[in-house]
Formats: sequence, structure tokens, C-alpha cells
Amino acid sequence: MQYFTKAGLEKYIQDNNITHIVAEPTFDNQLFGMAKEVIYFSADEFSKKHNDELGRKKNAKRGENPISPSQALKSKLDELNVEDVKTVARISDKSTKLGGKGKELEGIHRLLYTPPC
Repeated sequence: MQYFTKAGLEKYIQDNNITHIVAEPTFDNQLFGMAKEVIYFSADEFSKKHNDELGRKKNAKRGENPISPSQALKSKLDELNVEDVKTVARISDKSTKLGGKGKELEGIHRLLYTPPC
């Protein structure tokens, strides 16, 4: 995990051939143009919403299980047809939101960025 200024973040993305950025929604439009594709997505919020909805269903379909934030992030990357997680940067303003443990996300770049006020 590394902390960056905007200029440092842009250089890191370029130097490491990152093509996809998955950033927290708090960065909306602040990272535009840094990579081929920039997605604003909160894995924590997505998994919480999914799990809350699953808990409200009286008769959940067989095979429907709660998901972790890591699984939510992996699902989003699959949706984007990302084949190599080493080309993906996960950007957040808090280290607790980076998550992404597990073999399927091994190699993803976990970066911290705090934009100037």
C-alpha cells in the first residue's frame, strides 16, 4: 500500500502499465483520464447492500450467499473483462477500504490518495 499525491499517482499508473482504476465514489471525476478505464465503485457498499437484500428475502434462491467486499470487487473486475489484475489499481482515501484479499486479487495495486482540499 502506498500514499500518493496526484502527480505521483499519475506517474505510478503510467510506470506500472495500469489500464483500469477502480476508485471509491468519493473521487468522482477526479481521476478521469489517468487510465484506459476509470470506474467509481465501492465494494464495501455493494457487498453490504447485496447482503442486506439477501437477508430480507424470505426464500432466497439456492446458491445465493452473502458476499465479501473482495468478492464484490472480483465480480466487478469480471464484469469489466479484466484478465490480469496486475493492470488494475484500487484507489481509496482510507486503507480500510482497499481490502481485496485472496488469490484471485493477488497482484492488484492498492493505492491511497488524498486529494488536496
